[in-house]
Amino acid sequence: AVVYVSYLLFRSFRWGRWVCIVTVLVVAAMLSAGTRQVNATFASERTVWENVVRVSPGSGRAWFSLGWIDYFEGRAAEAERKLREAVRLSPTGVAERVMLGNILAERGKREEALKLYLEALRLAPKEPAIHRNIAVLYEESGNRNESVRYWESWARLSRGRDPPPTGK
Repeated sequence: AVVYVSYLLFRSFRWGRWVCIVTVLVVAAMLSAGTRQVNATFASERTVWENVVRVSPGSGRAWFSLGWIDYFEGRAAEAERKLREAVRLSPTGVAERVMLGNILAERGKREEALKLYLEALRLAPKEPAIHRNIAVLYEESGNRNESVRYWESWARLSRGRDPPPTGK
């Protein structure tokens, strides 16, 4: 539309050539600025999810993704904070509970991790990885009976699809 209007001005008026040139330059500058802003937003996975949190702070998925990124970049405390927010915002989020549970277990907060795993299990009772995580926590705490119970349910549910954890 802008190009067509510029063409009409160019043909209709004596000074149309300059209007056309100025219009094209202004539009090009606006598009260029917009492109730079979009490129900055999509520069990395982190900036994408930070933008989503800024625009939609109630997105549990965005908080989960930021927590995941922080964890794999070695910032466990920051990941824990963001995943707690993801759990709060996602009442039926299994992945949020499991990931936060994994971080808490790794940081020695085993009781809180177990609570999250049990919540996740209530939401997804047939997910073998959750049974495995619970079995490992019970095993590490010395609760052999509960550990065996969850290892058995893990074996029944996984049927070789979910490998057991390797030793420490």
